[in-house]
Amino acid sequence: KVNRWREALSQAANLSGFTLLDENQSEYKFIQNIIEEISKHVLNRACLEVAEHPVGMQAQVQGMNKLLDLGENDVRMVGVWGTGGIGKTTIAKAVYNSIAHKFEGSRIIITTRDKQLLTAHDVNLIHEVKILHDPKALELLSWYAFKRSEPPLGDYVKLSERAMRYAQGFPLALKFLGSHLYGGSIHKWQAALDGFQGTEIQEVFKISYNALDDRVKKVFLDITCFFKGTSRNYVTEACELNTRYGIDVLIEKALISVEGSYIQMHDLLEKMGKDIIEQESPTEPGERSRL
Repeated sequence: KVNRWREALSQAANLSGFTLLDENQSEYKFIQNIIEEISKHVLNRACLEVAEHPVGMQAQVQGMNKLLDLGENDVRMVGVWGTGGIGKTTIAKAVYNSIAHKFEGSRIIITTRDKQLLTAHDVNLIHEVKILHDPKALELLSWYAFKRSEPPLGDYVKLSERAMRYAQGFPLALKFLGSHLYGGSIHKWQAALDGFQGTEIQEVFKISYNALDDRVKKVFLDITCFFKGTSRNYVTEACELNTRYGIDVLIEKALISVEGSYIQMHDLLEKMGKDIIEQESPTEPGERSRL
């Protein structure tokens, strides 16, 4: 133990420090630069996981940073407001990653679907998250469906535009559809898109769920009811052998994600799963497969 301390102290003694080269620079500014540089290296290790393909994210982060106004040394609350599946949490994570090492004052970011919740708590700085417009929506869909920024020429262009319209500019739905259709033939795309009965976002989600085999559906519903936010290792050890395979498929289809080592699911997908279970026996909860 003493040797480890001796080695650590020797290494610290050999580190080069910060030198004030400009005599006209204030010591306060010099110290602030040191703090920012050290914070940058320390906090970079704790970046939050954001989207795999952050299409349109830069503009969202810039808009948030204007409201946060990092130049002010004060306490500030900013609301991120928008409907479910539109990317509120993703934006909040991206903003954190971009500013965590920069500011001195406290900044509180609140994500919600209910604007009244913000105004009721005197949160007057509100960033409204809007749907992705066609060029960006098509790009995001393409990254998940084709692993490139645009669809291949030919029939895939029109089919991609059709899928994009069904997703209505919602990032979650675009990711979901693209993941489901990835690697599919023209026939598979046509059959999948013809299967929609309406334009509700839930219809977009159900198309991928309905295509799962029964083993994977079971894993999805188990996670919906019991294992959201639970360690992936715990779930695979506690459940049947098919669980590991099921989790892999659900990740590929964007029905769940694993953040760190924990299984996560968007609340819209969670609601869909619980609605499916409720429909097993609408009036008798005891007759359902899960409670």
